[in-house]
Amino acid sequence: MSLYRPVTIGPLALDGNVFFAPLSGVSTSPVRKLAREFGANLVYSEMIKAQGVVHGNIKSRHYLEMDPDEHPVGVQLADADPKALVEAAHAALDRGADLIDLNCGCPVKKVVKTECGAALLKDPPLIGRIIRELRAAVPDHIPVTLKIRVGWDGLNKNGPHVAKIAEDNGAAAVTVHGRTREQLYSGRVDLEMIAKVKAAVSIPVIGNGDILTPEDAKRMLETTGCDGVMVGRGAVGNPWLFGRIRAHLEGRPAPEPGVDEKRKGLVRMLALLCASHGDYTGVRMMRKFVGWFTHGVPGGKRFRGDMMEIEDPAVLAAFIDARFGVRLGGLDEDEAPARVAAGED
Repeated sequence: MSLYRPVTIGPLALDGNVFFAPLSGVSTSPVRKLAREFGANLVYSEMIKAQGVVHGNIKSRHYLEMDPDEHPVGVQLADADPKALVEAAHAALDRGADLIDLNCGCPVKKVVKTECGAALLKDPPLIGRIIRELRAAVPDHIPVTLKIRVGWDGLNKNGPHVAKIAEDNGAAAVTVHGRTREQLYSGRVDLEMIAKVKAAVSIPVIGNGDILTPEDAKRMLETTGCDGVMVGRGAVGNPWLFGRIRAHLEGRPAPEPGVDEKRKGLVRMLALLCASHGDYTGVRMMRKFVGWFTHGVPGGKRFRGDMMEIEDPAVLAAFIDARFGVRLGGLDEDEAPARVAAGED
């Protein structure tokens, strides 16, 4: 039996079980569209602070922008104030969100110090109240879900308890990142704890963390029994990973993309960025993404340096076609890829 299968989250029926994680500074509309084109069955906005939406913060409101080609798309909200979360959820639905997700997993200090993100794991009753109020405030056809870590620290791995409280208050699914908040992004994910969350609830459980290859996705599903996988940093600059995971789960070959495929993907990324943000901004945003796409490609460092001076998208597209993957001046393959700044929560 194939491990790649449909999954239903509340009323939302999805044709597969490979999702693209909300990534701060990465999961913008063009990147989500590219992920969908390459096989992600559900994509998410980057985490959005509900207070920012409520108070009209331009940046927060901009994060709610989405394109018809992205659907289905979930909006992930962070806050500890149920009233603000309800108002932000309504704003997200006005923009076309198909799902509302509560972030209970972000471990970074600036989020935790405001008592939201992973800090909510220390107050399971509040999580239950938030889920209950969101469920009551949004239409029945919109699933309310949450993303958690397995616990606050090694002594407080309460993920199964939190998931059960969320289910009892109306959550339609839970995504579990297999680390504690204390671990941040160090160490390995705890597959045993994800399996315990799965055993504690009857709603779909999505496993997250350390899914960098198709084999990692298969291991997550087989070991934990979870219903799907959420891919984060492994897919940044590597949208082919979604299709490769599907192929591997279906028992088909899942080869790495070649230089020609990467070149075409990079040109497509440029087109999506410019269509969404305009030529001026799109070209400049491309300078961030090219570091991820060129990892391991011959002449990547020289390629990046030369493209930084190009302002015109047509010229840049032609430059990519002519120079991507071409080794110049005897340069070796590139160094380590650029880091994803905020991990997978």
